[in-house]
Amino acid sequence: MDRRPEFGLNRFDWTSTEGFVADVQRAEELGWGYALIPWNPLSRRDPYMELAVAAGRTSRIKLGLLLDNPVLHHPAASASSIATLDIMSGGRALLTYGVGDTAVRWLGLRPARMAELEEA
Repeated sequence: MDRRPEFGLNRFDWTSTEGFVADVQRAEELGWGYALIPWNPLSRRDPYMELAVAAGRTSRIKLGLLLDNPVLHHPAASASSIATLDIMSGGRALLTYGVGDTAVRWLGLRPARMAELEEA
């Protein structure tokens, strides 16, 4: 089994969906292993939608959020979104889950506690 490390990218052109997708395509061409997009409902479009567009225009690079969280996105909705992305991408979706620090604080909410994250 080949266990070489993979490198990922999380800095993209977020000004448009087309810019984001072009960056993901370029990362794939350069051999990067995964592309992550931050989720902040105050400053970005729906990241699962953007990842779905990227999935349709790439074939190898893995795709995911940086990070999904139980405060802004109910765990059942997260499961549905990531499962749909996984189907659309042919098994390339990455589930990344955290407490939701920056995006949550921007909305005046409290990040999840570890116990809440484990429960989710």
